[in-house]
Amino acid sequence: MRQLVHDLRTELAGPGGREWFLALGTLVLVVLWLYLGSPAFFVRTWGDALRDDPRLDWYRFLYYHVNALVLLGAVPLAVMRFGFGVGPASLGIRIGDARFGLRALALGVLLVTPIIYAGSFDPAFQREYPLTKLAGGSPGTWVLWELTYLLYYLGWEAYFRGTLLFGLRPCFGTPGALAFQTAISTLVHLGKPLGETLGAAPAGFLFGALALRTGSVLWPLLLHWYLGALMDVLAFRHAAGFLP
Repeated sequence: MRQLVHDLRTELAGPGGREWFLALGTLVLVVLWLYLGSPAFFVRTWGDALRDDPRLDWYRFLYYHVNALVLLGAVPLAVMRFGFGVGPASLGIRIGDARFGLRALALGVLLVTPIIYAGSFDPAFQREYPLTKLAGGSPGTWVLWELTYLLYYLGWEAYFRGTLLFGLRPCFGTPGALAFQTAISTLVHLGKPLGETLGAAPAGFLFGALALRTGSVLWPLLLHWYLGALMDVLAFRHAAGFLP
């Protein structure tokens, strides 16, 4: 046992420490986010004090999204930068190949729009999205909600298509890094509508491929955000009876 502990310390302090952090250490941050950063945790902790506040539902998801930005986005990037000397640009936090990215984004919008429209007829999606129905109070609250939602996508893409994918690529290779980030991002979708969870695997793979091709998380981020915002709009309007 003592030898095992010694070997682990040696490995963590050596060149392989980065891969240990990415493959296992960052998963601790994901678990912390899912439990301590969740809307349910917010309600359990502060719900009684805010019981009479009509914006409680908004606050709990704002808490969830800010924690995604911090725990999935900022903390892993900071550890990689200050702990292992890997700067954000090396992890896809840059513009990258904008010409290809814009073309891919336009094509992605054309392809996913009819898929999201068809999916928005599913009552499960209508119950799930938007996460807070307060978003539909007015055009202003809707815009504010989607900007709040952007915090979530920033953290998500910075982690899965940034830190995890680019960080593991030197050790795991391109197929291994793509497969790893796709598997973890798909598992995090458990509990979502079935169609979303099933679609998370191919989407995660394609988003990862786009990040690698452009050298940037920006383009999968914009496409992912568009996908989520469009589902919000269509699911809400379907549930309200505004769409055929």
